Amino acid sequence: MSAFFRKNWPLVGIALLVLTVLFYLGRSHKEVVGKPVNPGPAEEGVKLEDIHFTNESTGDGLRWTLDAKEVRISDDRQRVSFTDFLLKLEPQNRPVVHLEGKSGQYDKAVGRLVLSGSLRGRTEDGYTIVTESAVFDQNEGVLTTDGAVSITGPLFSVEGRGLAYYVAREVLEIKSEVKTQMNGKPWVS
Repeated sequence: MSAFFRKNWPLVGIALLVLTVLFYLGRSHKEVVGKPVNPGPAEEGVKLEDIHFTNESTGDGLRWTLDAKEVRISDDRQRVSFTDFLLKLEPQNRPVVHLEGKSGQYDKAVGRLVLSGSLRGRTEDGYTIVTESAVFDQNEGVLTTDGAVSITGPLFSVEGRGLAYYVAREVLEIKSEVKTQMNGKPWVS
């Protein structure tokens, strides 16, 4: 047996290394990349910096990706708060929506992202969305806000109060105080 190990030790070492890598790759469920930071004694949960998180278990085949400067995960792993973020909503066969803001919270139990702080968004087909805060419900695939909102793009511009944007279906509703311009001509409804 010892002659076998002397002769084949590089192959045995490589096999052990490959098995170790496969074991750790098999354990990863969701993609979370970040460097942990030791939280202070008064803070609860785990704090991460410069993270990238992908969630693919949403309704209507919608996937979202979060990049954030700082994230704090609660001890029960059901609540996540984050700062300085870029959220990418990726519906199937529809334009991708990019949202940037100052802070947010994600509640895994209800599937809701609460976004706030000078929220600015853009779509791949040339539209921009500006509002102070919004809520993304991953189960319904809808982005909503009750505050003032402005949407501008190549075909029209809309200002109003309240928004419901069904990302996967590309359906947009402005709730009240709507001012619209189509091809540079004002419309009021």
